[in-house]
Amino acid sequence: MFAVIKIEQIGNPRRGFPSSFIKKWTGFGLNRIEEVVVQGQRDYSNANSVGSRGVFKYYFLSEGGIYHVSSPESWNRTDEYYCQVVNNDIIRMDFEEALKCLEKQELAKRFMRHH
Repeated sequence: MFAVIKIEQIGNPRRGFPSSFIKKWTGFGLNRIEEVVVQGQRDYSNANSVGSRGVFKYYFLSEGGIYHVSSPESWNRTDEYYCQVVNNDIIRMDFEEALKCLEKQELAKRFMRHH
């Protein structure tokens, strides 16, 4: 099972505009959260002539995964949040909630390894 997030790729990050990303949390490393960048699929079908608006990226997120999302909403505003896919629904959460979910997943992994 999975869910899809669609994010518009506004402007050009090389020119100072915010870039979008989705990173999947994979566990705890040394003094940090380990994460991998989720690759999306670009859609140029609604792009303007210079590609600064109307370019969308579709991200496919797996069930149970915990994700860090950065989604530009305008030229100067970015919606940044964390989420988890539960029953094909995207559940938004703040950092602390996402951290608790990751801790639960890590505990479950350790328990399964020892039993």
